[in-house]
Amino acid sequence: MKNKQWMLRAVGVISALALGLGGLAACGNSSSAESKNGRVYYLNKKAEEQSTWVKLGKAFEKETGIPVQIQTGGTDYDATLRSELSKKAAPTMFQADGPSFMSSFKKYAKDLSNSDIYKQLDKNYKNRVLTNDEGKPIAIPYATESYGIIYNKSLLKKYFDASWSTVKSAEDINNFKALKTVADEIQAHKDEIGVKGAFSSAGLDTSSAFRYNFHLPSVPLYYEYADDGVDMTKVPSSVKGTYVKKMKNIFDLYIKDSTVEPSSLSGKTMDDSIAEFATGQAVFFQDGVWAYNQIKGQSVSDNDLGVFPIYIGAKGEENQGLNQVISNYWCVNSKVSEKDQQATEKFLSWLVTSDTALKAISQDMGLVSPFKGFDNEKYQVTNPLVGVNREYQKAGKTDVISVPTVSHQWEQNLGSAELNYAQGNVSWDDVVKVFTNDWASEYKLAYGEGGNPVMITMTGRAIRRWWPLFVLPTCFAFALGFVVPLVMGIYLSFTEFTTITDAEFVGLKNYVRAFQDPDFLHALLFTLAFTIVTTILINVAAFFVAYMFTKAMRGAKLFRSVFFMPNLIGGIVLGYIWQLLLNGVLAHWNISLTYHAKYGFIGMVILVCWQQIGYMMVIYIAGLQNVPGDVIEAASVDGATPKQILWSITIPLMMPSITVCSFLTVTGGFKLFDQNLALTNGAPSNTSEMLALNIYRTFYGRAGFEGVGQAKAVMFFVLVALIAIIQNKLTTSKEVQA
Repeated sequence: MKNKQWMLRAVGVISALALGLGGLAACGNSSSAESKNGRVYYLNKKAEEQSTWVKLGKAFEKETGIPVQIQTGGTDYDATLRSELSKKAAPTMFQADGPSFMSSFKKYAKDLSNSDIYKQLDKNYKNRVLTNDEGKPIAIPYATESYGIIYNKSLLKKYFDASWSTVKSAEDINNFKALKTVADEIQAHKDEIGVKGAFSSAGLDTSSAFRYNFHLPSVPLYYEYADDGVDMTKVPSSVKGTYVKKMKNIFDLYIKDSTVEPSSLSGKTMDDSIAEFATGQAVFFQDGVWAYNQIKGQSVSDNDLGVFPIYIGAKGEENQGLNQVISNYWCVNSKVSEKDQQATEKFLSWLVTSDTALKAISQDMGLVSPFKGFDNEKYQVTNPLVGVNREYQKAGKTDVISVPTVSHQWEQNLGSAELNYAQGNVSWDDVVKVFTNDWASEYKLAYGEGGNPVMITMTGRAIRRWWPLFVLPTCFAFALGFVVPLVMGIYLSFTEFTTITDAEFVGLKNYVRAFQDPDFLHALLFTLAFTIVTTILINVAAFFVAYMFTKAMRGAKLFRSVFFMPNLIGGIVLGYIWQLLLNGVLAHWNISLTYHAKYGFIGMVILVCWQQIGYMMVIYIAGLQNVPGDVIEAASVDGATPKQILWSITIPLMMPSITVCSFLTVTGGFKLFDQNLALTNGAPSNTSEMLALNIYRTFYGRAGFEGVGQAKAVMFFVLVALIAIIQNKLTTSKEVQA
């Protein structure tokens, strides 16, 4: 059963739908029964806002008598939403985060043209709604956030007051040239200013990569869209990258005028970057208003917080304001009853007009909301960074709209290219190629509708007595949890789908697209090489250790336990532990695991060997202890040497154990996921990405690519099954009886 776990993870969407997703944080009135006035069921994406939403739901229910159910979507909102939408008591409203998301769920989103929530929207934001194919509003933005280059006024004043400074006031920093002059001079005199660098470390790890693969590219995309007249709420089929070379200006500034060397950026996290700024080690820090909660209460006071726009050297940027990002939208489910839709629209209207909701959203949640009701001063968010944004707007500065990207996969590819550039592995031209070429390919491959699979596993046991009582339910559960998902997974690989109820047959299209994905083919070869290496190393080492521990030696039992203990640690935990250890060693040469794929390969080999050798050792010890002693004694009497006994007797009699261990290591190597995710996350540029991670990203990183992911999963299952069968035949054929 163990060798089927990843396949079930990849193709088991039906099992999650059948069994439901337990553990949802259900709050409020969880009853889904219809009242005479309908019901409201909101699937909330933001777990940190859950408690406030629960209070609002109870308040609305008390006022109107309409039952309200609030649930969070867990760690994978998309998968949860797909599951919940398939249920009879589906959510009546849900959250969207942009056009790519809505491309998969727009069939569920109601036209809100005549809704009060749309009428309450500030006129400046009516062009920011997401629309259906007919241009009707189906997703209403409910929270806006701004971001730019946050700076420390006190540290910047030290620079202005210095005799050697060229720029003498913050007002003069209104373009890239001025910003570069300031940053370069601070970097050159950092000791005098009392900082480690002009900018905090970029933090190009996965915890903060969004700042550079989503937030930063929004600036060149905005200027390109403005030049070409592209709708800022839509995703074009291609981009020219007109301003990407100018993006290099600011990115170079981030990595060169930094607290750390560029080669060390991959090891710096979001927490590191914020801590450097909040403790006064850096003057500048690219982030948004949301960072305030992590900055406040440390070395930088509220009065010392300022924000500059992200300047890249574009024409007219002197009149540029901060970036405005909208990643939170409300949608009403058009598939629920008319009564439920009316109740939900009433709830939405109440959220943006009632004093209770206005206070909760602005003060408790700290959201800047684009509705008329929030114009009142008492509903203004008390965040100094938000105040700076308001000042820019009052001064007539032009907001930079953070436009949607084509897919999360494109963002990941761009982030990997930026990291490679920072480490000196590629030129900026390679970043430009990813920016433009990957956008076009992602649009062709990924833009559309689809669903997400999840994993479910089942086990069974044959019981001689009362077998119908035990076997039949087990067989039913096995069929429900394995056979049905497998069959459905195979079927879905030939379709395009959002949920299993609306799958459309497309033949071999998904398989063709899978083989057109160069990352998939690379992952296949990478996984094959990794499996061969680890299978040999783990089994040789485990057999040797087991052979030594079966000999009479002091402390053998203790050593066995110590060797086995790594197998008890989860793969994610091990991945992060070894990431710290190995990056710490590699830092002596100014490199990291993500510097090149070979380092990631070696790191994963070390990690998996360390984790699995002890496990295989236990199996080999059991096999060695079952080798008949009289056979060994007879061979010794006949004059056989220890080497001859080992190769001619022990190993042949150990073939059943070798079969089991080689089977486990081969299948385990192919389906490796969590260690790969934690250790390298496929970096750099997906070159250390293994098959399981590639399939996972196909589902969760590419909208409309779910059918292709199913096809990859089916091929993955067939490949692993064939290799396992061949390996099993080869080893069992060499088994002998004592």
